[in-house]
Formats: sequence, C-alpha cells, structure tokens
Amino acid sequence: MVVLGCFGCYNNNLVQLPAQRDVIRKSAALTNHMRANAHSGVILCNVDVVFCCLPQDHHQLRHESFTGFYIMAKTFEHVKAAIQSLHKNTTSEEKVNFYNSWAENYDQDVVVLEYRAPSVAANTVSSHFSGDRDAAVVLDVACGTGEVARQMKSHGFGHFVGIDGSEAMLKVARESGLYQELKQCMMGEEPLPAQWDSFDVVVITGALCAGHVPFVVVRELCRSTKPGGYVCMTTRSNHDNLDYKADLERELKQMEEEGLWNCIEATEVENWEKAVSNQEDGYISGVVYLYKKRQQ
Repeated sequence: MVVLGCFGCYNNNLVQLPAQRDVIRKSAALTNHMRANAHSGVILCNVDVVFCCLPQDHHQLRHESFTGFYIMAKTFEHVKAAIQSLHKNTTSEEKVNFYNSWAENYDQDVVVLEYRAPSVAANTVSSHFSGDRDAAVVLDVACGTGEVARQMKSHGFGHFVGIDGSEAMLKVARESGLYQELKQCMMGEEPLPAQWDSFDVVVITGALCAGHVPFVVVRELCRSTKPGGYVCMTTRSNHDNLDYKADLERELKQMEEEGLWNCIEATEVENWEKAVSNQEDGYISGVVYLYKKRQQ
C-alpha cells in the first residue's frame, strides 16, 4: 500500500481520504476545506490512501484503493509530476482513467503549464477561414474540457461537435454549454464517429503525440472534412516526440501527394508549453499544421 500525507490543517484530527472522485464530490465540506486551506497542491498518483488533517466535525471516511487518482495541482512541479505519471500509463484504460481523474482540475493545470496549443490552433484557423463563422460546423477531436471551442468562439465560430475518450472530460465540456453535440470515442481504436464530408473545420490539439492517438487518424480527420474545409492539427517538438512527429509529417505529405489536401501552413512555435521531462528545461516547441481539403 502506498500512503500519501496531506498538508494545510487547522488541528491534528487525522482522517483517511479515499482516492475516489465520487466520494470527494459527496463530501463537499471536505473538498472545500482542502482547497481553502492547502498551502500547496496535492497529487495522488498510484496511491491507496491520503491522510489529511481536518477539522473535528469531519467524519472518518472508509479506505478504498484506487490507482492513478489525481486530486489537485497548484504548482508547476505538481503538474509536471502528474504528467510524468500519465506517461507511465501504457494501456488505453490506464490513460482514460487518468484523464477521467484529471478532468476537474485540467483547465487550471494547463494554465500553470502555459499550454498554448488551443489558442495557436484557433488563431491559425481564424487567419485563413473566410466563410460564415457562425454557420460553420467545427469538429473538435480530443476536445477535452472544451478549451479549443472556447478559443474558437472568441473568433466568431459558434457550432461545435466534440469527441473525446474520457467521459469525465466530456462532462466538463458539456457543462460549458459550447457544444451542440458530444461523443465518446477512443481514437485509433474505434472509427471516428463523424460523417464523411460533414465539417467546415476539424481541429485536433494535444492528442497527436507519442503514446496517445496514432498518426494514421489524420486520414479520418480528412474524410470528415467538407471539400474546401480545413483540418488543423498540432504536435510537440520535444525530444521524446521526434519520431512520432517525423511519422506524422510523412503521412501528411503522402496524403498531399495523393491529392487529398493541400498544406496551407506548417509553423514551428517556440514556448509551446513548459517542459515536463527531466531531460529538458524551460519550454518545448510545437508545430501547428493547417491543411485544406481539395475540392472533389
């Protein structure tokens, strides 16, 4: 059993906090106390129990073991440790479990990470799209909590369909009110639940990288796009992702040679996000790609 101690307390009342999201949600007083009085973040990755000092009026909760649960991160080092734990998850089920547990705190953590992919993608699409933005239908693949839709809405787009593998992420996205439709799908393991030639814009950020969505998924993205529509994709340029990036770019070029689309933009972006690998410091760079599907 792995036990993690907690922080920020008023007295020495010791309570077992099960690493399980629904229990925490049912204990609102406990959760609020942790948020209000913690002096630093907590990460529960591969732990069985967290012990936390709490006011005397909190009831002792029973112990339940749950691997890969993440409660809260407030500093870069906490976010870094959480993402490093994600990279240790090798199966699809483990990754989904991680994202399910991360959903509630994902938005605040990517701010700490200074993650720019959603805003870069939205800006890239906006700079080239000349159609009716309010009427355009955008497919947001690996939509997460909805940051791409938020960014694109600020550019005048208003109709979004989201797809993600994590039900908890989809729940947060649903609560945003930005999406007309949301679907759960494990990209690369299941067919993309989108009709061919249906979307004015297709966007995928964050998922095209080693250990996540296989690069061949870009063919499904192209098929889902209307002739003359745009596909915007991003990937990282850090050392651990270079092989994946090379494979992705070969596939993109091959599809262009097949007459499926034309490359409109491929831009290397510095300061993409803070580096989370122990082998890298500062910031890593990333790439945004914009392709236009050829008219049939």
